[in-house]
Amino acid sequence: MTAISENANVSAPVALYSLVLGLGKVSVLNGTTNSGRMKDDLEGIRKALMWAQSHGDEWQTVKEAFEGMLEL
Repeated sequence: MTAISENANVSAPVALYSLVLGLGKVSVLNGTTNSGRMKDDLEGIRKALMWAQSHGDEWQTVKEAFEGMLEL
């Protein structure tokens, strides 16, 4: 999560959302009713996923480590 946060320049929660979405098995609900925060989160997820597309090997390594922690 830290690698994505630092490399994609997004917050830690957004990096986590991106990893969970990257699993392709679930959706993320963050529970906020603040429209500004929603917009920022969605923009951050977009940035993180763009980073993932341009850094496929790094993304795969991080995603596999995340999956291993979840024992999927």
